[in-house]
Amino acid sequence: MKTILYLSSKSETADRLEDSIHMALPNGDMETYHTLESLSHRLRQPLLGRSLLVLLAESEKELDAMVELAGLLDSFIIILVLPNSDRLTISKAHTLKPRFFAIMNEDFKDVVLVVKNIIYQNSDIH
Repeated sequence: MKTILYLSSKSETADRLEDSIHMALPNGDMETYHTLESLSHRLRQPLLGRSLLVLLAESEKELDAMVELAGLLDSFIIILVLPNSDRLTISKAHTLKPRFFAIMNEDFKDVVLVVKNIIYQNSDIH
């Protein structure tokens, strides 16, 4: 299963998330994108099978830009990391139909467990 990670910045949070996801992957097969333009271009390319997309929205503005890409996200399993837990933020997040979402200031243990579970559920082994 291909894993695609979007991180717009090189913040401490972004580094922690990237390290956490990388450690959760059994084969280290991960692509990382740092602009929504490059991510959008990649999402338009064909992929074999289902893919996991982990998105870090570090601000409301960035989440709004991700919502504009919603039409490209239907075939992906999405994990979304949000900037806060405000009601409006959560409402916007649901438009992307994430399998799971977390809040940016939390540790990423739950995200890692979800990534591992998704990969296991979508592997040919089980």
